[in-house]
Amino acid sequence: MITIKNQTQHQIINRIWTKDRFTRQELSKELNLNRSTISRSLEGLMEQSVIVKDSIQNPGIAGGRKTEVLKLNDNLMKIMAISIVNDRILALLLNLKGHIIDQYAFNDKVNETNIMSEIEKAFHEFEAHAGDILAVTISMPGIIDSKEGLIQFSYDLKIKNMSLKKMIEDRLGIYTYIENDANAGAAAYLFESGMKHNNLIYYMFSFPTEFKTYGGIGAGIVLNKTIYKGSRSAAGEVILDNSWRYSQEYSLHAKDLGGFCYPSNQFPTIIEDMINNLINRIIVVTTLLDPDKIILGGDITDFSDSVITHLKTKIKQGLDFQSTEDFIEIDTTGINNIALGGAISFLNRFFMDYEWALKILEQ
Repeated sequence: MITIKNQTQHQIINRIWTKDRFTRQELSKELNLNRSTISRSLEGLMEQSVIVKDSIQNPGIAGGRKTEVLKLNDNLMKIMAISIVNDRILALLLNLKGHIIDQYAFNDKVNETNIMSEIEKAFHEFEAHAGDILAVTISMPGIIDSKEGLIQFSYDLKIKNMSLKKMIEDRLGIYTYIENDANAGAAAYLFESGMKHNNLIYYMFSFPTEFKTYGGIGAGIVLNKTIYKGSRSAAGEVILDNSWRYSQEYSLHAKDLGGFCYPSNQFPTIIEDMINNLINRIIVVTTLLDPDKIILGGDITDFSDSVITHLKTKIKQGLDFQSTEDFIEIDTTGINNIALGGAISFLNRFFMDYEWALKILEQ
């Protein structure tokens, strides 16, 4: 692992991670530090191959010296990012820029009794890279205390008051960061969009393969470019009215949802009731927070295109304010972005919080 000797080195790494490439002059201006301080700090980072030369920038018309363009060594350390959604697990091995090196997916029903063994199963797929893994990140549904690594309550996974962070670190010996799945989706969107929106909501749809009811949707809330978790880490849990609960006469499977077009005479009333329930809740939360944009993600693509169009139309019609054409965006990446978002959420703090980064590197 690497050594970060001072806050200046940490600030340099942060800027290059955020903006990808820099010259010494740009770093000096950005951090308001003289060139000699920047050069001294860069020397130690380049000796460890944390920062590497990317290219040479030729002088302009006015002449002058050629300039080195520097970048972060993206493959110096890796993140193992896991997304757990009902009966599916996706594990990604990522570099420091969130690019996928390898991935592994499997279908298993996850609950309190087997979550640790399922995570170990995913870890063993990447065991050859164990020495390079900076952290394991877990994105999952529920009320998650990321600071303590505690699953306070997950309705979907039937888990309550589990110290998952400690369990993983004791078993695997790698720093672990746990994030709510909707917050992870919001983090991924913020990162990929270049932080261009101040306020947004990422609505996380999650359909188990077969379900009798639908407990709710997660809402990842971003205020002033920062994920808002609330005083008890419970912000964004949107509970639905389950009066549409399924009966013995009707078996609802996620794989069937894409086969129903809207409107049609064959469209099941029970699914229409569920969709109306989702629309109403999304309208209430969106109107309350008045964001720049909302994203519908996760398993939203299980619905047919006509249902998604209906969802978007009814949500926009129900809002108390005039929205733009692109106000609602569909995240088509499924749970890939949820796994990525957990890693981005961790990396964002790692590169922003010097003291926290030191503790992780020491561990």
